[in-house]
This record gives sequence, structure tokens and C-alpha cells, in this order.
Amino acid sequence: MKLWLVNITLLQLAIFIGVWYYYLLHPMFKCECLKYQQSFPIAKSSAMLININLFLIVMSRIKLLKRFMYISSFIIENIHKYFVFSFITWSLIHSVAHYINFIKVDNYIQLIDWGVGLTGNIMIILIILLVTFSFFKTIKHQNYSVYIFLHYTITFCILALCIIHGTFCTIRYKNIYCPIPTTWIWLILPCSIILCEILYKYIFNKVKVKKVLYYNNIRIK
Repeated sequence: MKLWLVNITLLQLAIFIGVWYYYLLHPMFKCECLKYQQSFPIAKSSAMLININLFLIVMSRIKLLKRFMYISSFIIENIHKYFVFSFITWSLIHSVAHYINFIKVDNYIQLIDWGVGLTGNIMIILIILLVTFSFFKTIKHQNYSVYIFLHYTITFCILALCIIHGTFCTIRYKNIYCPIPTTWIWLILPCSIILCEILYKYIFNKVKVKKVLYYNNIRIK
């Protein structure tokens, strides 16, 4: 299990370096993007890893994987936690790189105005709340239904904001082209499968209770 996690980590680092090298040297990203220097390719490379980890996080919640691939719940939970940790790490790198981008061009307004700044800051707050709720065992064990509701609600908000976040044209390529948002492409398949599972559960997988038996605990001395 540990060797598998090490290999996945090395693969993510290789993807980051490859995408960073592409954005650093491709002629499309010169001129206007050149003033950001290293922080621009770092922001774009980490964004790619954010999309990949979001895809894998949602995929790890699909119940069909456990049913047909015979993967234990313990392994699935560890995989889910690993990709959540990776998502948080790349999100931190992405946020810091963009903060540096705004500082370099003296554009502090975009840090808080409606658009990439506001959606990004809201996602940071939601991620902090999600991690906080997950680490508080009191909420998780004593009020599990509340925990599940908050967990899925915050997760849905993060996914929606990630899709919206990528649609804003913050950095233009050669002052003409805007980056094409791709987050929705990564999320459409796993989210569609989970939606089908939920619909199947509530439409076809119903349990009818015909009889309820009560037993008294009798201790014989």
C-alpha cells in the first residue's frame, strides 16, 4: 500500500514538472504571461493536478468500484484520504502562486472582487471547514448524520466553485486568448455515475418493513 502511494506521488510530481515545462516554454504563453515569470506555470501546473485529484476523489466515492473490483472499504478510505490530502496540497500551491501573480502586477483588487479572487477565497474557507469537521471526532462519531450532511454539502459547494472558478479569464494568452476551462470535463463522468447511484438507490433499492420484533434483555443469575 505504501509503495503504491509513493508511486502515485512520484507520478503526480512528474505530471507537475511536465505541465510546468510546457507552460514555461510554449510560445503561446510568452508576452503577456511572461511578466508573471515562474508563478504563472506553477499556478497552471498545480491547477492540472487539482483537476486530476478532484476526479480521483469523486471516483473513490463510487460504490460500484467496491462491488465489482473487490476493494475493501479500508483501502478505499485510505485512497480517498490520500487524494484529499493531494488536492489540498496542490490547492495551496495554486493559491500561493496566484497571490504572487496578483502582487507582481499590483492587481490587489482581484484578490477580493467577484471572479477568480472571490471564488478562490471561498473555496479556501470551505476546504478549511471540511478538514476541520473531518478531524473533530466528536462531530463525526456522536453526530454522524450531521457530519455526513455537512461533508457532502461542503464538497458539493467546492466542486461547483471549482467549475465556476475556471471560467473567469484572469490571465490572457498574448492579450487575446483566454484559457479554456476544463474542470467540468474531469468531473462530469464521476459525478454522473454517483448521481445514477443515488437515483437507483431511492427509486429501486427500497426496503419494506413487514414486522418489528422487540426483545427484552433478561439476565439470568
